[in-house]
Order: sequence, then C-alpha cells, then structure tokens
Amino acid sequence: MDNISLQKYREDIMATLPSVALVYVLCDFFHAPLYAGASISGRARARRHITSARSDLISNRSITVHEIAYIDIYIPRVSTDLNALERERIFTLNSHRPLFNTKIPKEKPEVEVPEPISFQLIPEDELNRFRYPTSMILHQSKALADLAEYIQTTKDNAATRRVYKIRHNLHDYHMNNWVNNAA
Repeated sequence: MDNISLQKYREDIMATLPSVALVYVLCDFFHAPLYAGASISGRARARRHITSARSDLISNRSITVHEIAYIDIYIPRVSTDLNALERERIFTLNSHRPLFNTKIPKEKPEVEVPEPISFQLIPEDELNRFRYPTSMILHQSKALADLAEYIQTTKDNAATRRVYKIRHNLHDYHMNNWVNNAA
C-alpha cells in the first residue's frame, strides 16, 4: 500500500471517531500504548497526532506517525472526569510500559475507567509487514537517530532524555527479540 492509500485509509477511520470529550491512547503495531492524551474535541486532537499537523509529539521526534497503528478511546461518563481519566490512563499504562508522555502523574486518580473503543489505523497486511523483525529494527534505529539529532540541535532537557531512553529501550527490545529468535 502506498502512502497516499494508507493516509486515505487512516482518514476514513479517523472520520468515525466521535467529536466528544475523550481520552485517547496511541498504540504501536502490537497494540502496545505509546502515548495518552485527552481532548474536549477528540477526533480533531487525535487526528493532528495521526497526520502530524501541529503535533508536538510528532514534531519533537518522540514518536513517528508511521508507528501509530491503533488508537483506543475512552469516553468518560461525566465530562468533569476527563482530566482525572487522562491522568489515570497515563499513570496505569506507564506503570506497565513507559509511555512517551513527558509528564507522568505521581498518583493514580480514583475515577471510573470505561471500556475502550479501539480503532485500527493500518490494514492487517501492512501491520504484518511492519511487524517483521528487521522492519521494526530499521524503524527503531531511524527513530532513535532522528530523536538524537533533535536533542542535539533543538532541545536537550530531562523530558527529551527520558523519551530517548524509552526509544533506546524499544530499539534494544526489538534487536534482542530478532537476535534471540534467529534460527
């Protein structure tokens, strides 16, 4: 699938997201969480991440548009729970695997977590291609190099170094997985 077809596929999926207050979780090719956020206009904010239009997350090289394969959304029952639900999702998901969020809550808020609604942003045949071990290593290596360049030339602080460490660990994970599973 070429980039234009993939972009159209993603846009069609994103058009089905509700335009309500929601918490969204961007996930990778294996449906592992990468980043969590909240928006009072869910579709518009999530779409900016997917298309990289005005997304700090993309422009600062934390994650790439191409590695966002799924988006899970959580619609709070009460709109006043939006910020608490966002903090809960960040805290909980980050405790299992570090997220690319630059701010991690110190405590887990008490809030009802609704069932997520999941959207696949890449067709299955493309996902299988991206999941191939050498594709993962190539992607992680390029993303790591791009992030290192961003840190060197634009912004070197605790948040970008935290993101670099997460990216480096992902690279090592995929490299070790490939090497250890070699025939």
